[in-house]
Amino acid sequence: MAMKGKDSIAKITVVMPTYNRSACIQYQLENYFNNYSGNLFIFEIHDSSTNDETQEMIQDCNNEKIRYLRYSSSINGDIKTMQAIQNVKTDYYFLLGDGVCVDFNALEKHLMDIDYLRYGVVGYRSSHGLCKAVHKDFDTSGTTDINEPNEFFMKYFWALTLYGSAIVKKELILSVQHNAEKYMDIASPFMHVCTMFEGIARNGSLCAFTFVDFIKGNPFKQESGWKLEKRAIEFFCYKYYESVLLLPDCYNKGSRKFLTSHNTYSNLFGFIPVLRLRQSGNITFQIVKKYRFYIKQTVAHHIKICIALCFPRFLLNWAKKIHKICKRG
Repeated sequence: MAMKGKDSIAKITVVMPTYNRSACIQYQLENYFNNYSGNLFIFEIHDSSTNDETQEMIQDCNNEKIRYLRYSSSINGDIKTMQAIQNVKTDYYFLLGDGVCVDFNALEKHLMDIDYLRYGVVGYRSSHGLCKAVHKDFDTSGTTDINEPNEFFMKYFWALTLYGSAIVKKELILSVQHNAEKYMDIASPFMHVCTMFEGIARNGSLCAFTFVDFIKGNPFKQESGWKLEKRAIEFFCYKYYESVLLLPDCYNKGSRKFLTSHNTYSNLFGFIPVLRLRQSGNITFQIVKKYRFYIKQTVAHHIKICIALCFPRFLLNWAKKIHKICKRG
């Protein structure tokens, strides 16, 4: 692997996996990485792109706090992520998707204010655009400390699936590194968050969660790979269900309340999002038939998926085009 930059005394490594998203990386560099003036963070770009655009961009940037690492374009993204985390040289890491933007100066101040070294995991979620369920069920006004693994699991697993939602003590992952294999065996897109919760259970770590206004979306973010590949139901019903059932017995992982909470709070399966999944080909009769057991287990009011099947895709495509025209006009 090629690398750019020098070793740093920083205590948190920002690990950013990327694949053919040079526009996202350019926006991150110009607006966030290069504007960071503190000493807590260093940045690593883990690139498996099929071209050299991102590599050339990092080299031209000439920022000593940024390291560039290149991978084969055929590598599984989640496996690449786990390899990257295992090679981190700092005590903590922050796994950050290239579609999520963070004001690192504000983040550093918050971490110092709460004395982050007390925690095994410091979780974050952007306060922008939170759904009603979040406002109703969670305290979004400050930092919540939780010392009981199952309580942290039940409340925040859904949020911690996002790349850009947690600063983690590397020791948690290393202590249960062998347990990640069972998630790799099923090619789970949840292998990082599940391995993290394995580590929390083993180490009994104090954890925290905060809703903040200094985390936002990247305007150059592209459509998610799982959506383009029409794997929404496979990932967020089938593999979600199978992954959490592999977790330690200390977690209340099989409860109906938990299994539906992930998609309830992410709003992935709200009625309008379900229609969008139908329009994009992520919900079809064949897919619903194949995964119907997992849909029933993981989607609250799963009848909405059956209703979505009643809408012909060509009508939804027209509606999408009309909406775009009205938005422009």
